[in-house]
This record gives sequence, structure tokens and C-alpha cells, in this order.
Amino acid sequence: MSLAVCESAEDVRRLARERAEWRRKQFAKKRAPAPFVTAPVIEAVEPAPEPIPAEVVDRALDRIESTAVMRPPPTTASRIMQLVCVRFNMPGYLLTSDRRTPMIVRPRQIAMWLCHMHTNLSYPQIGRKFGGKDHTTVIHAVRRIEEMRRTHPDIATIIAELEAEILA
Repeated sequence: MSLAVCESAEDVRRLARERAEWRRKQFAKKRAPAPFVTAPVIEAVEPAPEPIPAEVVDRALDRIESTAVMRPPPTTASRIMQLVCVRFNMPGYLLTSDRRTPMIVRPRQIAMWLCHMHTNLSYPQIGRKFGGKDHTTVIHAVRRIEEMRRTHPDIATIIAELEAEILA
């Protein structure tokens, strides 16, 4: 078959009919069943009569931009860890350290709970973000903070402030 140039929609249809007829003859010779698609689907694209004025394009883009919803950046574990460190005035490396002092453990547990609630990370993934902690440590932190949110209003306030920063 040769390469054909189509100048109109009628030429495309004619060429499609010719190719379909040729394929039917070829399959008839081999006595094989014809494939489901016997004629290619080809559409002729009509050229635009004139270019679109720049003012029309600008107005359309303005409408699209004005109706677009601006989403906050995705919440990541590192962003949560950074916010918790700023809130508790501590260096970031302490969240991933092995230290177990209450001044470090409580912010770490809050950060783990926030990661559980605001990211799609699994318990093992959260544990890895916090210096290779076991997933059971993360589960314990999530349960502990859930309990403390109910019994300690000051912890609930801190968490609410952090969540507001995360969602801002």
C-alpha cells in the first residue's frame, strides 16, 4: 500500500473504504476470520477559519484562573516534624533520636499522631521517618495522644493549633 494524502473528509472516507476492502480481500484469501475493526476510524480535521484573538484567550484564561481552587501544599511527615519542632522550640534531630525524656517523647508522639492523621503513611513508614522506630511505637503514640486529647485540654489546644498550621 502506498502513502496517501487526504485533503478533505471525503478523501479520508474514500481511503478508509478502499483499505477496508483491501483487508477483506486479504483475509478472504487466507480464510482467516476478519478482525473486529475492519475499517480504521479517521476523522478529517478542518483548519480553523481564522486565528483566535488574544483578548478572547485572555478572558477565557481569567475565568479559568478565577474559578480554580487553590489547594494547600501536600502534607508531608517532614513538614509536620518541622512544625512540631518550631512549636516546642526544639531541634529537629531530637524527634528522630533514641532519647526518651518527657520533653522529647511528648512532641514526638504528637508528631506521629499528626502524621497518622494528615498523611497517607502506614505505621511502619511513619516509624522509619522518625529514626527507624518500630510500627508498634507509632501505634502506641497514636493511642496515647488520642487518650491525652480527651483528658488534657492543653494538649488538645496544642494539637488544634498545629492542625490549623498544617491545613493553612
